[in-house]
Amino acid sequence: MSLEVLVVDDDFVIIFHHKMMITKSGFHSEPASFANGKDALEFLIEEGSSEKTYLVLLDINMPVMNGWTFLEAAHQLPIAKQILVVMVTSSIDARDKEKSSQYPEVIGFAEKPIDFAKLDEFRQYKELKQFFS
Repeated sequence: MSLEVLVVDDDFVIIFHHKMMITKSGFHSEPASFANGKDALEFLIEEGSSEKTYLVLLDINMPVMNGWTFLEAAHQLPIAKQILVVMVTSSIDARDKEKSSQYPEVIGFAEKPIDFAKLDEFRQYKELKQFFS
């Protein structure tokens, strides 16, 4: 099984930064990016494969479809068990972190922007270790 990384954020500077960090760190060679949850969801519906695991670095506050709505919809997909989510947000509201823990797909919560150290932490998540050992 291979790992695909999706960066979902409405801030194009953040998308650029996160994709650069992901590729330069060797975390993933070609992360996909989407400006909102709807576009990411459509990608998973159209391109999703049971042969892959999808790590979604998901912002909460976005137009069109926010992170919470994306999580609800992704949970209904046939490939839901292959979707892992790290909430990557500028929100410092403890309620967001608490709410995210109610979704089985969410394996982590991080503040923007991500850096090399944060990506190293992600590599240690039990759900992701198999892709980096």
